[in-house]
Amino acid sequence: MKAIYLKHTKKPSKYGGFFYYIFCKGEDGKSYRTCIGDNFRNFFKWKNILHHAESGDELLNLQTKLFKGKKIIDADSSPTLKKIEHNETDIFSTR
Repeated sequence: MKAIYLKHTKKPSKYGGFFYYIFCKGEDGKSYRTCIGDNFRNFFKWKNILHHAESGDELLNLQTKLFKGKKIIDADSSPTLKKIEHNETDIFSTR
């Protein structure tokens, strides 16, 4: 699956470190999210996304899974960032 990166938020974890919630818009037009902890083994797969992705960039090679009855992006995916040149007006247009 591929998706458009929208934003991420950073929240302190009660276990130490931080959790990052990454929000995307899937190619099916639905909203998706995932949660990454900087103390988890899969964090290195998402580090590039957290540091370099801008709203409107594409994320490739994503897998989904069901969590509490809702599809979310599997944090064990191995995402690839595809930088998209865009201006402020086309960020939320369909591609």
